[in-house]
Amino acid sequence: MQRQVPPFTLTALTLVTLTLLTLTLGACRRGVQVVAITTDGSTPSLDASDALDPFPLHAGPCSASGWCWAYPQPTGVTLHALWAASPTDVYAAGDAGTLLHYDGTSWRALYAGRQPENWYRIYGIWGSSATNIWAVAGEGALLHFDGNDWSHAPSLAPTLQAIWGTSASNVFAAGSGILHFDGERWQPSPLDDDLTEAFEAGFSVTENVAFAVGRGGLVARYDGSRWSRVQTPDDMGNLSAVWGTSETNVYVGGTGLTLWRFDGTRWENVSDRTNTINAIWGRSASEIYIAQADGVFRFDGQAFAPLFENAGAETLVGDGADGIFAVGQAGRIFQGDASGLTLIHGSVQGLEAVWARSASEIYIGGYNHVWRLRKAGARGYTLESFFNVMFSAKALCGQEPDVLHALSGSYLYTSRGGAAPTRTTLPHRGEDLWCSSSHVFSGGQMPTAANRGALHRFDGSAWETVCEDASSFVEKIWGSSATDVYATLWNSRYVLHYDGVGCQELDTGASSIVDVWGTSATNVTLLSWTGAVSHFEGAAWTRSMIFSEGPLEGLAGEEDLVAFGRYGLIYRWVGGQWIEESTPASRLKAAWVKDGIGLALSHTGVLIHR
Repeated sequence: MQRQVPPFTLTALTLVTLTLLTLTLGACRRGVQVVAITTDGSTPSLDASDALDPFPLHAGPCSASGWCWAYPQPTGVTLHALWAASPTDVYAAGDAGTLLHYDGTSWRALYAGRQPENWYRIYGIWGSSATNIWAVAGEGALLHFDGNDWSHAPSLAPTLQAIWGTSASNVFAAGSGILHFDGERWQPSPLDDDLTEAFEAGFSVTENVAFAVGRGGLVARYDGSRWSRVQTPDDMGNLSAVWGTSETNVYVGGTGLTLWRFDGTRWENVSDRTNTINAIWGRSASEIYIAQADGVFRFDGQAFAPLFENAGAETLVGDGADGIFAVGQAGRIFQGDASGLTLIHGSVQGLEAVWARSASEIYIGGYNHVWRLRKAGARGYTLESFFNVMFSAKALCGQEPDVLHALSGSYLYTSRGGAAPTRTTLPHRGEDLWCSSSHVFSGGQMPTAANRGALHRFDGSAWETVCEDASSFVEKIWGSSATDVYATLWNSRYVLHYDGVGCQELDTGASSIVDVWGTSATNVTLLSWTGAVSHFEGAAWTRSMIFSEGPLEGLAGEEDLVAFGRYGLIYRWVGGQWIEESTPASRLKAAWVKDGIGLALSHTGVLIHR
């Protein structure tokens, strides 16, 4: 294996400078809220009458940049928050600033896709009526709905995770601290000095009695004037749920896999659970519901009965009558009653790869499946099962006119003409695929050395090793032909290049190259997770920088080149510069762009841009 240092090497100091500049500009664009600080010893406060500003809502399952949920609709992000005024007036919210409303017939997206000025992950919603609803975001923002318009204000806390109350003049919000709203203004609620942990959830038993829970088994009690610590068992774990019928009958749960009951004096282990408890809600001491990472269950004080299993729920709430709603990962929404719940919206989990022959022939790879994306109605799409695989289909590629390959674990699945696939064993555990007209290339780890990489070529009948003993395992592959193939190496500044005869490792000078993409031998682009971009035009490499909000994970494109990654943002190369576009997703894993159509894949859904 030879190593070459091409002319686009950057020094470590340059990369550090670019990375710091990226983080700085990203923070400026996000409009990070500053915690209220006073220098005269007074208590900071936020007056509701003059601090709330209009909160622009981009209605529909689309971001302002035009990226829309194709599947599932109206969203595929994790939903964390839920509140119901009635069975026909329900609000849900979650990642990427997603805010949904249910009118008794259908769910509609009120807001989807963050904008630079609204960097929100909504964790809690609570209202005293249909015309007075509050929501909180992990970034510390407070949102308010008056029955007609949403507005927002900076918070007095850098992070907020929960909101609850008993009336319009008695509302609490908790996160890095606890805030109280008296109907006129928000201000910090007094805490004992030893309450320094972060809070995750809260519940008011009466106007003057409330409980809040958090990390490290934290339980705090409010007595009408101040919060103080309640002693808890050492094995409680992190707490994320609390609910009760009185101050002597309070239930808490979290990562400790135990439902605990507090009688005002001592703690009792009510029942061991099999998974994390995310939320607790009930109607009485004999009708309690819990949302867990593996389903929704009813507890009658003695035993548990499943309402929906094998699908995680983040929170649940009553609908003001006899019904129940629950929400969770992948845009899942459950509806039902005490006898059981039905999944009415949501996605399969574990989507990994996208490949398309054209805008009308799109394939999605994921857990145990390869699907075909089909148009359904005016705006919707469905995933139609194409064939099954043993593990997750983490990479796809095609050959003309009708051959599709899928990588799953150590196997290559090949379907010809839409027929059931044949399976071939790879000489390694694969990480990615790339197809030329005559060969399939796969990269991964050497079978004899887990920390060394290899590149293999398949001619339709047998596998051949073309590169081995690379300094790290192969992560992503792209080529212009069977004699011009590039491969990125995991957590490495080196890129593997195969020229049809042998392999060389090229030193990019950038930390952690995550993807390679191109359209020809004279149009190749490398992407670093820090946003450093190297572009080859046949003679020399040129550099550009994406000032991204977070780590980048991939490239895609034909006429248009796009980069994507965490926080659900896409960067499009237009007119010699990178233009940022928001999407309704919280993180992107793969993309395909051609003929004016853009597809982006999150772990839990498919986005489209036309």
